[in-house]
Amino acid sequence: MSEVPVHHTTVKSVRHHFHLVSVLTLCSRVLGLGRDIGMAILFGNGVVLDCFTVAFRLPNLARNIFGEGALTTAFLPVYLRQAAKDDQLSADHLACVFWMALAMFLGLLVLVAEALFWGLLWFESLGPEFELLLTLNAIMFPYIWLICLAAQVNAVLNAKERFAWPAIMPWVMNIAWLVGLAVAWTWFKSEHVQVNVIGWSIVVGGVFQLMGSLLVLSRWQFSFGFKGVGHVQKIKELVWSMLPIVLSLSVTQLNSLLDSILAWSFAYIHEPEKLEGALLVGEWWPVIEEGAASALYIGQRLYQFPLGIFGVALGTVLYPRLTKLSLEGDRGRFALELTDGIRLILLVGIPASVGLCLLAQPMTTLLFYHGAFDWQDVTQTSQMIIGYGVGTWAYMLLLILNRGFYAIDDRWTPLRIGMWCVGINAVLNLILIVPCGAMGLALSTALAAVVQCLWVFGRLSQRIGSLDLLSIGRLSGVAIVGSIVMVVATWFVGQMLPLNPEQTAQQLGRMILIFIVCITVYGANAWVWGVRELRVGLRAK
Repeated sequence: MSEVPVHHTTVKSVRHHFHLVSVLTLCSRVLGLGRDIGMAILFGNGVVLDCFTVAFRLPNLARNIFGEGALTTAFLPVYLRQAAKDDQLSADHLACVFWMALAMFLGLLVLVAEALFWGLLWFESLGPEFELLLTLNAIMFPYIWLICLAAQVNAVLNAKERFAWPAIMPWVMNIAWLVGLAVAWTWFKSEHVQVNVIGWSIVVGGVFQLMGSLLVLSRWQFSFGFKGVGHVQKIKELVWSMLPIVLSLSVTQLNSLLDSILAWSFAYIHEPEKLEGALLVGEWWPVIEEGAASALYIGQRLYQFPLGIFGVALGTVLYPRLTKLSLEGDRGRFALELTDGIRLILLVGIPASVGLCLLAQPMTTLLFYHGAFDWQDVTQTSQMIIGYGVGTWAYMLLLILNRGFYAIDDRWTPLRIGMWCVGINAVLNLILIVPCGAMGLALSTALAAVVQCLWVFGRLSQRIGSLDLLSIGRLSGVAIVGSIVMVVATWFVGQMLPLNPEQTAQQLGRMILIFIVCITVYGANAWVWGVRELRVGLRAK
């Protein structure tokens, strides 16, 4: 049977998979939003939620580095090349050897970390904030081993163009988290016990995620085994070749981790009796309000809502396609597909950034102004959403641009740019925290992402040489004009229906009306200018 040319057959498949992953990711984000609302209602922005969010950063960062983010992106083209070079059996066995090596490395990492956490708790007399932070780290750190292995299994499913389960997998953890939240809320009264129960529920969710991924893969003609000559050497070469990809794709996560550590430190390490004799603590030491780490976490969760639905979904579906086109040497089609991906992200990302900044306080009030989450928490969290919202379009676009480099086997350019931007973020943190307080941490990360995005885009356009820059620039202008019209329309709705924080039903109706008006005016503007991406897909040519 002759092979059908890929550019005539796969565009509809790409569209279908993009829609599927977007819908499934949307459902996952809704579940995640529900769990975050529950956490805010139960604890409010304060010591307990601050410690939990900072402790959850470590497994979350490791998940992005070794799991569903960077390492998955790095491993997928290697798996595809092995299948094309030898056969599918050899590629499957290479994956198994890689999983075994990853399991051993992560297992050792978890054991060392657990010994450190429990050792500090056992031998050192620490303050209550430090003890809670270390306890939560000790409870949740094993989740790293589970989620990272599950994500690597899902990378193989993506290579086989089986996108449904990898997109459903976050549901499992969110459901386990919600169950743990319900148990903690119903059966326990102490906040420390409640948050520990929730931590254990996350680990249980990781067990089900790994088991489910292995079960699904076993149904799609995957050969589990370790046969084949030279796989161990290939793993060594693979790890070295993937290192720059892992580091460059982790830049945003590293910046977010730095934000949280600084927020926690500036909130709790400023009283002399807490750190007696430390030279770091002085009159110049910035002091921010408690709850800043929690507000940063919620702000990140909300900007990741459009990021996951559109940016991650499109990157997940488009990346295997770009890698195959690069391997086939079809540079013209590669540039066309990449241009379409960039245009689609800009069409969605620019109004998403504007909308997050515009609706930060109404959204926070509607979703979180309940239980222990008071009006001060609303104000604090809204500021973080605005800070991160400035760079939402850049976060989304980076997911596509970096993968464009990796698809053409350029691993070092994004890394060099990313490392410079980590330094830029650190400098901006220290500069902006003085005039802007905790909001400066979020804003600095957003500005660093904008710099990184423009820098990577410029280098990629030089490297590809055939990107349709005029088309991209025109669509950016249309998106900016549409966003301005959207702001004006939202202002008129706000004047007619002022915000009433005590009336949840009125807030919901107001928010729905604003969304309808925004989508209508933005869509009308795009239609007037003849934007074809309103169908949400990649064009077929």
